[in-house]
Amino acid sequence: MLDRYAYAENDAAADAIDETSAIIGIAQPSTTSGKRGYLYDLLWGTSSTAADNQLKYLLQRHTALTATEGTPTPLDFSAPASKIKGKHTYTALTLTAGEVLLQVGANQRSMQRWVAAPGGEFQIPNADDDGLTFMAIHASATPTVEATMHFYE
Repeated sequence: MLDRYAYAENDAAADAIDETSAIIGIAQPSTTSGKRGYLYDLLWGTSSTAADNQLKYLLQRHTALTATEGTPTPLDFSAPASKIKGKHTYTALTLTAGEVLLQVGANQRSMQRWVAAPGGEFQIPNADDDGLTFMAIHASATPTVEATMHFYE
């Protein structure tokens, strides 16, 4: 049976599309584990003062990144530590061109959720530092965006 994990962060503000707009991600460790991750649930919203800003949210594949590593939490306390690593506070990010998996426009005042249809989970390739990055984009507003990724491996 596959083990399920959660990873949550609130480390970035909406910005132009670059590593500073990246909020959260999950990635294969630099030495591949032989396991693949599957993102099945993504929740996000802002904790900033309510305002009428329209934000664009993107989930995109990446092939390389420099970021702080976080530890996903097992949803079953008896599960082993995740091989997939959580990522936040990006300083470098190489997005895969043409690999936007999810793009949603939403008002800053609303919370959003994406849930995969059965069999429609986003897969992480089993290659060093490959993974998925979630980001928020706005030309001038910089609300703090928080997100939680649920995945299994």
